[in-house]
Amino acid sequence: MRKLIKLFLLCTTFFLISKTFAQPTVLPGFTIRTVAQGGILAGQILDGVVADRLTGTVYVAGVTSVYSNSFNLYKITRAGVVSLIANYPFSHTEIVRMALGPDGMIYTGDNATRTIRQINPATGASSIYATGFNGGRYGLNFDPAGNLILAYEALFDFYRVTPTGMVSLGRVTANVPDGNHGDAFGIQPDGSYVVYSDNCGLNKNPYSINTAGHVDGTPYPTL
Repeated sequence: MRKLIKLFLLCTTFFLISKTFAQPTVLPGFTIRTVAQGGILAGQILDGVVADRLTGTVYVAGVTSVYSNSFNLYKITRAGVVSLIANYPFSHTEIVRMALGPDGMIYTGDNATRTIRQINPATGASSIYATGFNGGRYGLNFDPAGNLILAYEALFDFYRVTPTGMVSLGRVTANVPDGNHGDAFGIQPDGSYVVYSDNCGLNKNPYSINTAGHVDGTPYPTL
């Protein structure tokens, strides 16, 4: 009986590990490869990533703690050459959310100063881009029109980030699928927002928010 219980626990543990670290689905015409490992990245928690689709350059935030008060920003070329851009004293909660703008700048939040920061990856220089940021966990993306869009954890309230502050776009009032939806969202070419599942993908209920014809400051009533 004890052997049977041990075997059951072993199988259950293996199942959970398999579920947690499931391999991603690769679309036809795409491949997955390792572009960099070890070296100056060794010992770092790679806690945020953004990529330039035109050049293939990847920018990675490295930290020593997921609640760190700073992060190292690394540049990884398509050929796998890694270089340190700079260390930035911007605090975060769990994930260093970054967005690469059409201007080639990287945008991220700083919990300590409650600001959105702009980083020039070519020079390493940084500056305050916007105030009014509440801090905490959030998602950050650019829409097809080049607007920087922000949403806080649970992803019900969306904002446009501008140099003069946050513009409230509206709150999702539609019935959303059950699931743990944290702070990750994407924006489709048509401008709709796609909210992904959280919790290692165990709650697989992503959904899309229809933004067609939406007026700033009004609810999002349909998915």
